[in-house]
Amino acid sequence: MREEGPKFSKFEEIAGMIGRGDSRVDLDFLKKARNSGEISLADFDTLASKLFERGEHVEEWLSKAAKKLDSKIEKLEIDPVTGLFKRAVFEEKLDALTRELNFDQRGDRRSPLCAIMVVAIDLDDLRSWNNDYSHPTGDKALWTLARSIEKGIREKDSAFRLGDKSDEIVVIVRIESDVSDGKLEEIFQHLKKTTNSGSINVNGGKILPVTAAMGYTVIKQGDSRSIAEILEGADLNQIADKSPEAKTSRKEQAREALEQN
Repeated sequence: MREEGPKFSKFEEIAGMIGRGDSRVDLDFLKKARNSGEISLADFDTLASKLFERGEHVEEWLSKAAKKLDSKIEKLEIDPVTGLFKRAVFEEKLDALTRELNFDQRGDRRSPLCAIMVVAIDLDDLRSWNNDYSHPTGDKALWTLARSIEKGIREKDSAFRLGDKSDEIVVIVRIESDVSDGKLEEIFQHLKKTTNSGSINVNGGKILPVTAAMGYTVIKQGDSRSIAEILEGADLNQIADKSPEAKTSRKEQAREALEQN
């Protein structure tokens, strides 16, 4: 009796087709496989990166395609309070980007990814927003913070809320050129300024700034940390920003900016 050959996953099958230069595999092909559940979001990102190496310029398409996912899937993956992706999508995305960063790239065409910045963001005083005003006001503060964050990142970057009852938001920033400490700090400070620029109206007229403590860590090629360790690294770099002095300072700066506007 003849033995059956090895069974391959859909991911392995498509990866092999890309490796052979099969012209049937394009971005629409990957989108159909993702929407039908044959491959995961992480697999989609990895296979799209392989197409990029083959000469398919997919970055702009990826950002557009992500917004056109089936509405039922989106409802499961998006936090209803902030409108940001949930933790499961964060983990898939970070895993896919880490694989892209560490992929053995050969030839003239290669992914431009040089490093990944992971930024931890915690809303200041969520408990006070909820207790002193109301839970809907706390939700409004979180929603406002999310919109401020989105103003400071590019379409190729992503923001996520880690838990349904949490004030923790995480941002993934693609670093595609200069990875010097000075450039990384410049990117972070730009995001920090934008993140702390929001405000909400409470009690029928009182305008209060919406601010947050922030810290970041950077993933470079060869980094073997787990997702939990990466988040811990970003949190540790957030400690100084969580001090009473730092919080008072940024709130004062935010209030001054509101008065000037």
